[in-house]
Amino acid sequence: MLVVLGGDDSSTVKMVNQLLAGVHIASAAEGMAFGARLGLNTRSLYDAILDTAGTSWYISLELDNLLSSVSLCFYCWRIQ
Repeated sequence: MLVVLGGDDSSTVKMVNQLLAGVHIASAAEGMAFGARLGLNTRSLYDAILDTAGTSWYISLELDNLLSSVSLCFYCWRIQ
């Protein structure tokens, strides 16, 4: 992890926030890939996750953008 010395507290808080955001996005992608590997429809899985305690603002934003992408389809999540 990159630590910038000499910054004020707001820079440090931003760094912590970005770390947490990255963890949410990475875990959401792993969860979706796992669900796809188990044969679940990723759009249905996404909709279900939004109604559970496992959701977050980052998950709702990033996964919706990913699933709505023209270049991706539900089957593209399948792990070979």
